[in-house]
Amino acid sequence: MPYTNCKVNMEFVDTSAIEDSTAASEQNAAFGELGLLKEEQEYPIYAIPDLNSFLLDGSMAIWDGDSKIPFMSDAVSGDDCRFEICPVLTVEFTEKHTSAGVTLYFIDDYPAEIKVAWYDISGSKLASATYYPDGLRYFCKKQVDNFGKVEITFIRTRLPGQRMQLRYIKYGTELEWKEEKIQAASLIEEVDVTSATLPINTADISIVDEENEFELSNQNGVWKSIQKSQQIFIMEELQGKKVLCGVFYIDTWKGAGNIVTFSLIDRLGVIDKTLFYGGQIYEGVAAGLIIDSIMQSAGVEDYTVSDEVAGILLTGHIPICTHREALQQVAFACGAVADCSRTGSINIYMPDRYADSTIGIDRKFTGTTIEMDKYVSGISITYNKYRAKDQTEEIYNDILYAGDSLVELSEPYADIVASVGDILEVGANFVKIRMAEDAICVINGKPYETKGITYTAHVDMIDAGEEENILSFNGCTLFNAQRVKEVAERLLNYYQLRQIVNMRYLIDAEKTGDWVNIMDTKGNMVTSGITSQTIDLAGGFIAQATCRGYSKVTVSHAYTGEIYAGERGLI
Repeated sequence: MPYTNCKVNMEFVDTSAIEDSTAASEQNAAFGELGLLKEEQEYPIYAIPDLNSFLLDGSMAIWDGDSKIPFMSDAVSGDDCRFEICPVLTVEFTEKHTSAGVTLYFIDDYPAEIKVAWYDISGSKLASATYYPDGLRYFCKKQVDNFGKVEITFIRTRLPGQRMQLRYIKYGTELEWKEEKIQAASLIEEVDVTSATLPINTADISIVDEENEFELSNQNGVWKSIQKSQQIFIMEELQGKKVLCGVFYIDTWKGAGNIVTFSLIDRLGVIDKTLFYGGQIYEGVAAGLIIDSIMQSAGVEDYTVSDEVAGILLTGHIPICTHREALQQVAFACGAVADCSRTGSINIYMPDRYADSTIGIDRKFTGTTIEMDKYVSGISITYNKYRAKDQTEEIYNDILYAGDSLVELSEPYADIVASVGDILEVGANFVKIRMAEDAICVINGKPYETKGITYTAHVDMIDAGEEENILSFNGCTLFNAQRVKEVAERLLNYYQLRQIVNMRYLIDAEKTGDWVNIMDTKGNMVTSGITSQTIDLAGGFIAQATCRGYSKVTVSHAYTGEIYAGERGLI
């Protein structure tokens, strides 16, 4: 069995603090630009005509007169490595923040001694501590809640005649657990090629907490800095090759003794916890634009949409629902897949059936089974058409209190108006109103008349020995006559792939959504798409997978020929 090693990297960082920060220093050099502290990037080491700062081996860069670095102290340290006037860097925030400390990223060399102080929004000191860095990246550990300002004072350099250079500040830290501290780790990947659902990938990680960072009685533990938006990177080392197994977020966690277990969800799980209000009555709107509005509302920046999907024109309505449910409606109407397996990005694309991986007997365990799924002779999709009525109806008639109020509507309306107050934002299913004082507010609008339409795609001829079986899909909101026909036929074609393979195998780079060739000892091949797999990350990178596909007797490593639903093979 090949050597594998699981590694988990977890960020305990106040993810909003960086954008909210404003840095200031009276001792920054002329070519310093403190705004750059918000961006984590590398900078060249410039040759500076100071003591111990100008190597003649050609390794240093010559400043071009225009380049900037975030922070370089004007002053140099004396013969005793101390500053006559200590450089001070102050970072202020407009909101309260909480972190387990600050991580400082230095350039060229790190200081011998610094002092960090935290203040609240009003300027009162909350905490301070002295630190002695030992590397270019150094974590100043100190759990501080609700701070509004951080002050960093550079006291001593490691060598005389030195300036301090800083390139980035992270408000929190990263923890890395390797195999010796990971007691158990498993990952469940799923994909629904039909997009009738958008499955959420999950992971469970149990680690040994030797330093009691997650002990609730430890008031300086990193557990106090856990945020739902913090990313967790799971890696697997496979024979020296690093494989990203996914980017996840904490859903729940619990501790028992010194064992801490995290239940994690992927980005689709995160956007399932927030609501999308922006649905409107769409008429020939590009899917890419609708997806952009969903992602912007969900606060998701890392996503991709294939050109083939983005250009599809959709008609219909998205009611108030979670962002994941809204994305599912778009993906289903496009016949697309939305998935973030093995990545932190949500990828929306059209599925294909190209198999570029072969799983031979050298990677398969015994016990592989093949069964035939139920026969499907037709696909029925029911959707609504919307038309605004001419008459106006009363939607709401009750008191609204001073301030901003959000009124959610169970059905879509057009031309929404209010008797009092200022309408700040309005959609087909909501209206946000600002009231100067408590008052009765009457909201009127034109309701939409809905007409349910059902389209059914049938096979040309029912297979011998089979009976009629129509799969129905209801609650579909973004269809017109053209889209429903194309999607129904695509689904019908997919469900003719009746061969279900269950196998346990050693993973190379296969993930859900991939098509693979599965070979037996006689050279027979099953070509299948992986629909789900449960992966043991700490026990050898072994997966229990379920696949849907068809059989062909061939030795081609990427065979994707004609599909014969009645064929089956043995493994």
